[in-house]
Amino acid sequence: MIYRYTFSFLVSILFLGCKAEKEEEISPLCNNQKYLLAPNKELPTFNFDLNINPKEHIRILKDSLKLDDLCDISIVFNKQFKDRIIELNIQALCNFRGQANFQTIDLNYTNKMLYETGLINPDSIAYYLEKDFPFLNNQNKISFSWPYGLSNPIIEDVIYNSSNGYLNALNTISKKKYQISVCELNKETLYKLKKEYPITLLLFNYRGEIENEYFISSLINEDE
Repeated sequence: MIYRYTFSFLVSILFLGCKAEKEEEISPLCNNQKYLLAPNKELPTFNFDLNINPKEHIRILKDSLKLDDLCDISIVFNKQFKDRIIELNIQALCNFRGQANFQTIDLNYTNKMLYETGLINPDSIAYYLEKDFPFLNNQNKISFSWPYGLSNPIIEDVIYNSSNGYLNALNTISKKKYQISVCELNKETLYKLKKEYPITLLLFNYRGEIENEYFISSLINEDE
């Protein structure tokens, strides 16, 4: 009896893993899916390493977007990921004193990552995001953080797979609401779907860099 339950448990895990891997296979994207990931084509598109020299990247973003102050605003830009462009966001909350409502994804060196309150395999993030989307009160913000020195391909794979989870979720919603897939939606219905179920992918490391500079500057000004 014990062996039977153990075997069933192992089969369930294998099935869950296969399902997660299967649902990540979305490429090639249709135009509607491309729009859902990067709706603003006028934004600058970058292809820099996310884990090297964030100060330099922040300076580039500031100059490219013609921003004077990076505090308490949304810095939005596009980034190339393999076969797609994904819109990313930095929201530095320099003067914020409340509690921000983000779905957090914390990467580490153990080939596991913290999602909500548990450790999961990075390859399964698409499955979990699809299952949980939309988040509480439709506050669909995902914050990514990682330790310095973590391989850039690992970081990019997690963001890439997260975008797959979002696309899978919206495809499921589209079929329930309109009885057709996302790729079959006309422009008007697609825009409506995107507005009703937006996504914000936040880079916490860059936000932290901006906030730290702000607080250091504030302390220096207080001493003068």
